[in-house]
Amino acid sequence: MTQNLGKWIPVAETNPTALEANQDPYVLSRQIRHRLYHVVEEQNALDQRLLTLQERCQHFDTLIVQAIQKAVKDFSDATIKQSNYSVTVAQEINGKIDIDVC
Repeated sequence: MTQNLGKWIPVAETNPTALEANQDPYVLSRQIRHRLYHVVEEQNALDQRLLTLQERCQHFDTLIVQAIQKAVKDFSDATIKQSNYSVTVAQEINGKIDIDVC
């Protein structure tokens, strides 16, 4: 369409009566402007949808990181408890062995 506009502007300047309605540079420029506005509006809507999606992904990523951090903390706590239990049992066994030896 923009090619048509460039093609018909010189004709309009030299012989405007030779143009048909669909060749009129004013009409062509209005059609181009209409399409351009439509494309810009569509791009803005897509940009907004992309921003919304990115915000949702960021929130989802935060939830995943928090879940992983909680799982690591729970595992660490369980490992510490097990370690403390093992140390206690070992100390009790050593205490019993020392008592039995004497």
